[in-house]
Amino acid sequence: MAMSTHVVGFVQPDERFKVMMAIYGTCKMAGVSIPPEVEKFFGGGEPDPTAFQVSLPVQEWKNPEGTQEGYELRVKDIPAHVSVIRFYNAW
Repeated sequence: MAMSTHVVGFVQPDERFKVMMAIYGTCKMAGVSIPPEVEKFFGGGEPDPTAFQVSLPVQEWKNPEGTQEGYELRVKDIPAHVSVIRFYNAW
């Protein structure tokens, strides 16, 4: 069984989140396209009203000897609205 490592961010509801969620819900109910800014805010996925998962700009990393590998996440590239970063392994 293979193992994979994942790094994802989560955004907790704040005022901007609530506004974006309202716009998203209104557009869905009206059957119109979600504005690009709202889609980008939610990472192109279906938002969860309690928090939502967003992709983070991680890069694969290996040391020159090939004996270690993992991911790098540059702090300056983390979206400002991300409040939790989760590192997890899945089998």
